[in-house]
Amino acid sequence: MNVKEVTYLFIFFLTTSLFPNEIVLEGKVRDSNTYREISEVNIFISGFKIGTTSDVSGKFRLKIPRLISDMEIVFQHVAYDTLILPVQQAISRQDFYLQEKVIPLPAVDVVAEAERLEIKRDLPQSMSVYKARDFEFKGYTDAGDLLRTDHAVQIDEDLNGKKLAAIRGGNPDEVVVLYNGIKLNSNYDNIFDLSLIDLDDIKRFEVIKGSNTTLYGPEAFSGVINIVPKLYRDYKIRFKQRIGSYNSGDWSLGLNQKINNFNVNYSIRKGASTRDFAEEERTNAQLLNAVEYHQANAIYSYPEPSRNPLISEIGMMYIRSRQDFDNQLDNETLLNFNQMISLNYTGNWGKLREIKISGAYQWLEEEQFLLIDREYLDRDIGDRAFSLKAEKDLNLDLFKLFFGYQYRSGELKYIDDRTSLNEIQVGLQEATINRTHHGFASIAKFSGPTGSTFIDFIDFDMSLRYDRVKDRQTDAMLRGNPMPQQQDSTGVFNQNLWEDLTLKFSSNFGGGAGYFAFNAFMNYGTNVKFPTLFQQISTPGTITSQISESNDLNPEKNRSTEVGLVFMREMRQYPTIFGWELQLSYFKNEYENKFRTYYTPGIPIAFYDNVSSAAISGIEIKPSLYLFKKKVLTEFGYSKYNISEKSAFPFKYDFKYVFNLMIDHAGYGFHLMAFKEGEQSGWIRQTGGELAEITLPAYANIDVHFNKTFDLKGFKTFFNASFRNILSTEYIISGLALRDRRYYLTVGIQY
Repeated sequence: MNVKEVTYLFIFFLTTSLFPNEIVLEGKVRDSNTYREISEVNIFISGFKIGTTSDVSGKFRLKIPRLISDMEIVFQHVAYDTLILPVQQAISRQDFYLQEKVIPLPAVDVVAEAERLEIKRDLPQSMSVYKARDFEFKGYTDAGDLLRTDHAVQIDEDLNGKKLAAIRGGNPDEVVVLYNGIKLNSNYDNIFDLSLIDLDDIKRFEVIKGSNTTLYGPEAFSGVINIVPKLYRDYKIRFKQRIGSYNSGDWSLGLNQKINNFNVNYSIRKGASTRDFAEEERTNAQLLNAVEYHQANAIYSYPEPSRNPLISEIGMMYIRSRQDFDNQLDNETLLNFNQMISLNYTGNWGKLREIKISGAYQWLEEEQFLLIDREYLDRDIGDRAFSLKAEKDLNLDLFKLFFGYQYRSGELKYIDDRTSLNEIQVGLQEATINRTHHGFASIAKFSGPTGSTFIDFIDFDMSLRYDRVKDRQTDAMLRGNPMPQQQDSTGVFNQNLWEDLTLKFSSNFGGGAGYFAFNAFMNYGTNVKFPTLFQQISTPGTITSQISESNDLNPEKNRSTEVGLVFMREMRQYPTIFGWELQLSYFKNEYENKFRTYYTPGIPIAFYDNVSSAAISGIEIKPSLYLFKKKVLTEFGYSKYNISEKSAFPFKYDFKYVFNLMIDHAGYGFHLMAFKEGEQSGWIRQTGGELAEITLPAYANIDVHFNKTFDLKGFKTFFNASFRNILSTEYIISGLALRDRRYYLTVGIQY
């Protein structure tokens, strides 16, 4: 026993002698590998009704009314080994380290309600979960860089820095992006730029793969990215500065304050970059990109989260972003200004238990000035959207029921002015379109008895969803041909009324014995995706030729089948191998009236039409090996897709290999990712405006991320470095480089 421990014990016995009625234990709970703080750890005295929970910074404070000689303190968390210590030993510690498991416990009373995944309420799906300890401080520049490490996720990075996620060979507008349960996809084109999401204050990412979801609406044709933020943060102030390739630089500032049951936080991020064109096209012109992002949250909780995991919350969130793109070579610009305010309520007591209500208002302004078909196009787009969502859960012994209602209304105002000296102007000049969307969802889960000690559960699930979409054109104008306010179905756009009923089925079973566990599922279902308002005004007919009924987009339909398996094994008897995990899945998606997209390389603009039929099928395999008590993780991800109509899935590869090596020890972190992606083909708009098909060859590369954190008297400082595409295989499109070598360095401090 060293001098420090003797001192602590002396203070302990002196305190218990002078104040025998109360003992106070204080400290911080940490991960034994990363040294990161662990929140929501249940801490209690064995055999007594005395307990507490660690807060967002891992701290806890436990009062013991009286001391008993053999009294023990227990630290328990669903994802970690339980730690049991004598109270006399705990009094001499400030930090308590827990070992992470390979096989987490089922979500029973020892885990806080907030830790349960939202997708568990839906049908079983293939998914990946990235928790803060997996990415925070590790050098990823944004959410796009993190998610590209997944073998089933493709990040479509535009030349101006915009990053869109595609899952399982699908298109970015088939992926629903949620932030704290609020849909971030734009109402007019159904996409969201992941480069806006900073990783500083994110609790976890839930990447749901496949189209057989019911909770998230019909737009989730290939998957969902659910971003769960840290509403309760472990700092009062944080500042971060990053520099890197393309003369890029950005800084961010975060503020957080908790007063009793209230928690308020605000963050701002500003950055810019400059890209040069290739030497053969250099005219001192550059591609400029600037971004500004604000976010504010205010949460009222009852009771306080540290006192009871089953809390009721009222929260408000405000998001504001501005993006500027300037292509000086082609004299093209884009300004995107987006704002959203939301209010949500979560009830976990009385008659309002397990109910969620949220509302959001989103408004967007976008100005586009670009060259297409040898004429300059100046477009102004104004979008307003209001959404409301209500959800209720019911638990009836063997049955679990879910009911949800989703409402969304939007208005799109569109102005399209063009300049050309040699041609007569045709196409749509102005339009105002309104949309209302009602969605009703219900899910029933039945858990049947197994009568087996090996198979723990067998679930049979069914979901039913009804969607009703109505589009109404209030005014429109063709060039040189103004049209009256009141229009029937012969106007520029049909007065669309779409209704569809989708049905999905699933079976799911799992279990295990000792240090072995498995889970298997199979699901089948149908889905529908309605053309967005922007897609309807971005058909080839509205851009380059006379309007006609043949230019109308039809709803896209999908039939999906998927089978998935997961095996997990802990091997604690070996000094090196701690355990392994194997994930397998097969899926097939068949499409009718598939939306086809044409992309723009210098400015993020897309145009659409229908392909009568298309299909994607594929297999995904991911074995993982945990070494040295999970200090080292090695995993290999492989995906192979069969795409029947590649024009409907532009620039999507048909295979991807990913090898990840991650090391975490004593505050140091290292991540090496080696990958190979298949050939990609698609249509782009070249300089001068004409469309051309190009093919990007298959390529392989390596990314490296390094980080180190330091704790010093209440301050935490961190440094990270990120090196992408180390084996530079540069490829030039429209004078700008793709797949080129990049680096980013970041320093930060928080208190």
